[in-house]
Amino acid sequence: MASPGQDVGIEVYTHFVGDGSDIRISVHNRSGRRLDRFGGKVYRNRYGTTYTVSDRAEDGIYFEAELRRHGLSKRSEEMTIIPPIEITNLRWSQEEAQRGDVLQLSADVRGAHDGTEAVIEIYEHDEDGAHDFIARLNALVEDSMVEVQWGFEYYEDIDDIPTEEESESGYNPPEYFFKVIIYGQEAESELLEFKDWVEFNFEVYEDNYVPGVQATFTYPDGRQETREIPEDGTIRFDNVPPGRYRLEVEEYKVVIEGES
Repeated sequence: MASPGQDVGIEVYTHFVGDGSDIRISVHNRSGRRLDRFGGKVYRNRYGTTYTVSDRAEDGIYFEAELRRHGLSKRSEEMTIIPPIEITNLRWSQEEAQRGDVLQLSADVRGAHDGTEAVIEIYEHDEDGAHDFIARLNALVEDSMVEVQWGFEYYEDIDDIPTEEESESGYNPPEYFFKVIIYGQEAESELLEFKDWVEFNFEVYEDNYVPGVQATFTYPDGRQETREIPEDGTIRFDNVPPGRYRLEVEEYKVVIEGES
């Protein structure tokens, strides 16, 4: 299946046809009316190209390949033409994710019947465009929507994430996006950020008084936050981007370094 304006692949395989032989392709509506015609060359007994489905295509189309000098022609199977599919409003169920969160991925769909198959691909975003593939999920269009659930986990080595001081371009936290693909039409979501939390528990030994003492937390992105250790000795920092952090309690010369 395909929609007008969509690019589709055309392939022709031959036997005992010399390299450089001329081939002509004509594309027709189901009724036989010709929509387009173009040519090319056969190499290694194969011809392949990409064709943009004509806006004049109706119901179904087929192509015919012709090798005039060889007296050969062959008609392809028919491809069904469907109305253009629109995929919009791609969204995560939340803007930030922690390990173990179950997220809902949704998108609105127009032009596809209920039960139409959709593919959802999840990627880790890369500023240079070399996005890392994470997962592929299958879904069906229902009530003009697609929805799937995905359990978020971070499998990479946190130690490989450069801190603000180590990176020339600044700290770059892991971010994710997903694609919805239906019959070759696709759209991308906004970015999802990976955030976590870090908790420290200080215990009082002998006459050392911990509650009320100042603790300075340095986030992986270089931000710093100074807070007092509460009465129960437990201090927690939320919305911590992944990477290496540092906690300092200057009064007791305590330095804690770790990875979130």
